[in-house]
This record gives sequence, C-alpha cells and structure tokens, in this order.
Amino acid sequence: MPRAAPAPNVATYFDHATTSPLRPGVVEGLSELLAIPQADPARQFDDALQLRDLIEDARSSVALLGGVETRRVTFMGSIAEAALTAFASSVKAGGIILISAAERLSLLEHAARCAPLQTLSLDDHGRIDLDALADSAAAYPGSVIVAQHANHEIGVVNDLQTISVIAHAHGCTLICDETLTFGRDLPRPEGAHFRIVAAELLGGPLGTVALIDLGEPRIVSQLVGGAQERGRRAGLENLMGIVGFGLACQPLLDTASLRAEARRQRRFIEHIDATVEASGLLHRVTPVNGSTLDYLVSYVSPGFEASAVAMSLNRRGIAVHAGSACSGEDPLPSSTHQALGFDGLRSLRISVGWSSSDEDLTRLAAALPEVTRELTALRKTAN
Repeated sequence: MPRAAPAPNVATYFDHATTSPLRPGVVEGLSELLAIPQADPARQFDDALQLRDLIEDARSSVALLGGVETRRVTFMGSIAEAALTAFASSVKAGGIILISAAERLSLLEHAARCAPLQTLSLDDHGRIDLDALADSAAAYPGSVIVAQHANHEIGVVNDLQTISVIAHAHGCTLICDETLTFGRDLPRPEGAHFRIVAAELLGGPLGTVALIDLGEPRIVSQLVGGAQERGRRAGLENLMGIVGFGLACQPLLDTASLRAEARRQRRFIEHIDATVEASGLLHRVTPVNGSTLDYLVSYVSPGFEASAVAMSLNRRGIAVHAGSACSGEDPLPSSTHQALGFDGLRSLRISVGWSSSDEDLTRLAAALPEVTRELTALRKTAN
C-alpha cells in the first residue's frame, strides 16, 4: 500500500473557523471505538446495539449543547446536505427565499436551485439589514428566510432574536446556519425552524453535521432508500463522525469551561489584532465594536492579494485563510467583503480555537515583519 507524503510542519494554526484539530477526548474516544466490532447499528444483536447506544449518546450530547429535545437532532454528512434538506422541507410551491449575498455558498447555491431568490441587503457592518428584511418578509409572507447566526468570513453576529420575530410575524420559515456559534458563549437561535450545526468547528471529526428542527415544517428526506436517522436520511451512519461529534460537545456542556475558552480566545484575538495593526500589512474589516465572534477577525490586504500573504505566512509555519471561506482548490473572492465594497481576493481571516497558545502569538508577531518586508520587496521588483 503506498504511503502518504508527510504533512508540512504547520506549527501555528489560525484557521479554526474552518475546522479545529481533534480534541484529546475525541482522539481517545475514537481510538477506543476502533476496537469495537463493526456492525450495522440497525441490527438487533449485541454488537450492533452497542453501536446504536453510542450514536444515541452522541445525539443526546448534541441536543444538550443545542438546548433541544434529542429527537430534534438528525445527523447528516455535510452542511450542503443539511442545507438542501432544510430548503426541500421548507419551500412551498411558488415560494420565495430571502437570503443575503454574504451567506455560505452551499446555502446560496442550494437556495437558487429550490426557488427564486430575493436578495437581502446588509448594513455597514455586514449584518442583515433588519428594516429591509421586515419589508421583504411583509412583501413575501410565507417565504423562507436564511440567516447565518454569525458571518463565516468576518464574524459579525446577526440579531437572530429580531429576525425570528420578523419570520414568525409573517409566517416565514427561518433557516439558520449556526456552524460558527454552536457551542459558543452566545444565545442560541431558538426561534429558527431549522438550525445547521457541525462537528469540525468544535474539535470533532470532519464531515459530520446535524440538522436541528422545531418539528414544523417536517423534515423531507433527500437521501432515500433506507430508514436510517428515523427515516430522515438514508445510508449507514458515519459512526466515527457521529460519536466524535458527541465527544467534542462534552467539554462545552460545562458552562464555566465554555466561558473560559471564550475569554482565552478573546484575549488571543485582541493580541493578534494589535500585532497585525502594528505591522501595517493588513487593515481590519471585522467591526471593533458591536456583536462579533470572540475567536475570529477579518482583514483586507491593501497592497497584495491575500493569498500572497497566506503563502508567505505558510512558509513560516503559520496557517491562515485567504479569500472566500467556501473556497476549495480554486481560490474564490470573499462574497462578504465584496458586498461591503472591498476586493474579495484581498480578504484574509485569522481564527483561534481550543488548541491555540501563547507560543502561536509569539510566532505570528515574529513572522509579520518578515512577511511585510518580503512582499514589499516583491512589489517593488514587479514595478
């Protein structure tokens, strides 16, 4: 069997808004799971029932962290699958979807396939404009409203309480992308009819998502051919991902631990922001005041495309994110930055998480002056 090439040595990881490293408890628990005989959790013999119990324990942990009944949690394979399921369950014949250009691509593109779109405007900070939303909801009663709890590119937090009031006042279904705020020290979007949450941002495995529902509209399965997840999606359960999701939730169920993580990450971001500002390399986009995530800050690079900054930092063992948060192998411009009037290819995001350390801050502070000199010299050479 061919061996994989060794991974590059990334000493400092600042892309926790995409995915966090597996928490130690997740690694330990999944290592133990590998020793359990593999079986279909739907079968009635002991080995299978043991796996079914592990899945239901994980469901209970996700439900507790989300503040909902266990039966409201349905495990899925991706944010895209959860988005498609939520839209297919919500859009009525001849319906309209109200959505901003700053939403995640998987929600934007699935929305466009399901119904005509009415674009929601943003305020000066990149949040959904509430007055414009109220006008649109009144003009299209019974429509579907899509609202990120927090923007995945600049970290501003939408007022989900007011958005929920607007949705319910006009008979609208509210779909909330909660992936960046689930398990954080923020009020839950409890009025949302559908909430999309993910394991990877908590320090759980990649590719494990849960769709949380209020019960109405009822979930309409988009993967058919089996009765898994109470008939809400077909296919054998991703046992490792689901159990890992539950394990990642465990330390966050303790409110004191959750708040301590938030305070620590807030301190890191304040330090990073001061260091970046002193370098003169990047300009902050995330508002300093107002409701924003504690662990994420977004910048624009006035002198170069952000990918050049990211590559230069990567050569020094520091991982950050450039461009659209939904970029794959091909870089895409940040839709949020473009909606705010910036060049979307000059956007750069730094995000911290449970594994971030003071040593990470020291490495970034040492690297930024070197990156600034290197890129400035390249620009002078090019000119």
